[in-house]
Amino acid sequence: MFKAILKHATGFVGLVCLLVIVNLVAVTSIRHLHSDVLASDKALATRTAELSERLKREGQDVKSLNTSVVNHLVTIRDGGQLTDAQGLVWHLSASSDSSQLQAIKAISAAMRAKDEPAYVTAFAALANQQNQAFSQRRAQIQWAEFAALLFAVLSSLFAVWGMSQRLGRAERHAAKVSAESDQILASVDSGLFLVGKDNQISAKKSAAVNDILGWQFPIEGDFFGVLRNLVSAANLELTREYIELLREGRVVPALMQDVNPLQELPVQVIDANGQAHLKFLDFSFTHDEARDGRGDILVTVVDVTEEIQLRRELESTKAMQKERMSLFVGLLHVEPEKLNGFCDRAATELRVMNRILADESLSQAEFRTKLDDIFRSAHRIKGDAASLGLPLFENAMHRFEGQIKSLQKLEIMDGRDLLELTVRLKEMIQETDVVRSLVPQLKTLALDAVEEDDDSKISMSLMAQSELPESQRAFAEGLGNLVQHVSQRQGKHAVLDINGLELLDQNPAISEKVQTITTQLVRNSVVHGIEPPQIRQIKDKSGFGVVNVNIKSKSDQAIQLVVRDDGQGLNFEKIKERAVKQNLLNAKDASNVENRALLRYLFLPGFSSKDSADLDGGRGVGLDAVREDLTRLGGRVSISSKAGRYTKFVMEIPVVAGGR
Repeated sequence: MFKAILKHATGFVGLVCLLVIVNLVAVTSIRHLHSDVLASDKALATRTAELSERLKREGQDVKSLNTSVVNHLVTIRDGGQLTDAQGLVWHLSASSDSSQLQAIKAISAAMRAKDEPAYVTAFAALANQQNQAFSQRRAQIQWAEFAALLFAVLSSLFAVWGMSQRLGRAERHAAKVSAESDQILASVDSGLFLVGKDNQISAKKSAAVNDILGWQFPIEGDFFGVLRNLVSAANLELTREYIELLREGRVVPALMQDVNPLQELPVQVIDANGQAHLKFLDFSFTHDEARDGRGDILVTVVDVTEEIQLRRELESTKAMQKERMSLFVGLLHVEPEKLNGFCDRAATELRVMNRILADESLSQAEFRTKLDDIFRSAHRIKGDAASLGLPLFENAMHRFEGQIKSLQKLEIMDGRDLLELTVRLKEMIQETDVVRSLVPQLKTLALDAVEEDDDSKISMSLMAQSELPESQRAFAEGLGNLVQHVSQRQGKHAVLDINGLELLDQNPAISEKVQTITTQLVRNSVVHGIEPPQIRQIKDKSGFGVVNVNIKSKSDQAIQLVVRDDGQGLNFEKIKERAVKQNLLNAKDASNVENRALLRYLFLPGFSSKDSADLDGGRGVGLDAVREDLTRLGGRVSISSKAGRYTKFVMEIPVVAGGR
């Protein structure tokens, strides 16, 4: 708008300057022309006056004077050259003045009559006429110059007045347009602003910008500097590339929106009252290539939080009954008490994880350590879910582990990177609460099944004959289910042999932790130890691998937990190779490292001898979680292995530690 005013003003100033220059040139030309005319008239009048004075002094008898007079009269009458006293030559035109021509005739007659008095008198009259003609010409020229100058001044003033009028109208129009645009920007609900060629945000923007993007930082300066406060580093770079593509016009405009990285963007913003809110924002970018090439981009920001929430609520409402029914059916095979215990343990772990993520006082180093704790907790929940045959939680925690793994690869983590993790964690807490709310209905169905189903009565009767306490019998069944599910997924056959669980019932302080450790080690044996049936057949082994779990008293103060599989044993070369690849071991020193020293790498966070991660392992968290639990219990572990024959973990756990 102001550029348009400046453009008009520049045009008017140029016009006025051109008019003034033209007038000055005209006045100067007239003055120059008139100065030549006046100078020639003056030279003629001066020459005539000089000859008149000489005639008065010298008389008609001076022959040279008469010759000069005759030549002068001929020049006046017919035109010719006149040389003045300074030696300047003037070109005269033939005279058309009748009075002067009449005076010349009178002088000629007196000369022929040799009437000297008449001759002198007639020549004096000619000199007087030329002097009067010079005075009149000078007066006329002065008036013409004055008129030209006056015209130049008046025309310039008129042009200035016209310019001021048009500028005034342009300013009033600009002010009106500005007021209208301000009114529009104040009334729209969207955030609107321009991003220039230098990526600077325009000074004028809609009033809704700060409400939408938050008040914790100014929406000004470099656009990507502002965006850095809202999105992750990866999204920032994607946006930078997207805008460059938009400016260069290398992508069909209709397809640009499909690759826009800032759609339904979750953002934590601070409102004018200092309150934090989670919003979902849509950014759209418009570039008028035909107007300014690689110029300004109009950015539109819309708060789509309500739309997304409404859509999610509608989708949730539609799917809720189906999900609840599927979930309910999927839980029917789990005993209600076992399910209730799982929900309690999972909810406790999840809320601890949530508190860690919400702690803003942690440094980067402290947070990475805590992230390892979160990983172990997630893996424990996944193990418990697998032992109970709960794929809902097992798969959810597996995806959650993948999210944590992605975070651990970042050099610097901030709140934006954790936002999606926090949202997923809260969803799992809600899912746990939903499952717990279904337990009373499951209990009712379980009682009905016992009363109505004879097969169930027989099954329950057989289980009741077991010498194991109820809680440990449930754990053994869950562990057996885990071996079955994991071996099926891994394309293997395995069975579980477990003894000594009654000792855990005698030591409730450590029972839960020992069960967690056992679950991790049994899963580890099936995934890493037991070979596929075809491999076992080549080795002259049974097609079914066996995982032995044995718990026995070591002393009054400790129990011993032994988990052994008859699988392929530890592959020390593979362990060494992975340690070198993860920069845990120098390649030059690897050949000199003893196998015993390599065992410690198995318990490091993120270390795994598996080539790729899947639902059952490969992320290097199973034995790390075992090490963490053993440390809290004050226990210790030893490992023995024979290639192609077995791997055995022996743990000694104090029965009075109860964790520390």
